[in-house]
Amino acid sequence: LFVRFLCVFLSGYPHPDEFFQSPEIAAADIFEFDVFIPWEFADHSFPCRSIISPLIGSSVGYTVLYGISFILPCVVNAITLLVFPRFVIFVLSLVTDY
Repeated sequence: LFVRFLCVFLSGYPHPDEFFQSPEIAAADIFEFDVFIPWEFADHSFPCRSIISPLIGSSVGYTVLYGISFILPCVVNAITLLVFPRFVIFVLSLVTDY
């Protein structure tokens, strides 16, 4: 349990493109950030990749963080944008395991 929680804050495990591109897509949709949209997602008619994975992986955490930002506006920063979706997935993994 502790090791799983520790992995939320570590950046030492392998990161496929999904771990970099999913937060960009979700942040652009939820926070209305001006981000670079990878070419796999850029074609809205026939994208090469589905938006389902970014929605599941990052949007849940970013939606919660967006709600918290109305109460604490300073909470949205680079660290929370990196860690919060991972923390939400950590909590969801506890729900499914226990």
